[in-house]
Amino acid sequence: MDINSTLFSIYKYLDVHNDDAKIVIRGVLDKIEDEKLTEGKATLIDTALNMLFGGTWNVITYPTCESEAGASSLYLHWHNKEWVYAEQTTDTHFDEKEVKKFMDTEFGWAKTKDINTIQHSVYTKINNRFPGTWRVHVAQLKNGYSSRIYGAVWKSDGFTFFIYRIA
Repeated sequence: MDINSTLFSIYKYLDVHNDDAKIVIRGVLDKIEDEKLTEGKATLIDTALNMLFGGTWNVITYPTCESEAGASSLYLHWHNKEWVYAEQTTDTHFDEKEVKKFMDTEFGWAKTKDINTIQHSVYTKINNRFPGTWRVHVAQLKNGYSSRIYGAVWKSDGFTFFIYRIA
């Protein structure tokens, strides 16, 4: 798929605001809806956002979930088929192994009963332990996910944790 020429011709006058970024994300998902993909949806969305707005982006997509908790500066539910979370980052320096090791040590034993409580706890501890500003998005997924994030994906007790740096 030639995402570059298609999107650039349509969106070349947009500025990086949430509404404009949502238009780009919808455009990408509309374009790839019936195609067999060789790349993940998050990678294609990241490519389009980076091409049009510059910067570095964290992107998470998944079709359905039983529950979720966390914040993102930009999110949308596309045609009731796909949840998309995207956020620009200014810092991509991190040690993914160190983040995962920290999660194993701090939360590997925990049984998750309340998704909001565990999300808040992870968010607080990650931001206290590692420099910069971090987001923590937690979801109890049904059908997999696609992500392109500058951080780590960690799974425990049926939940998927997307932990990424934004500044």
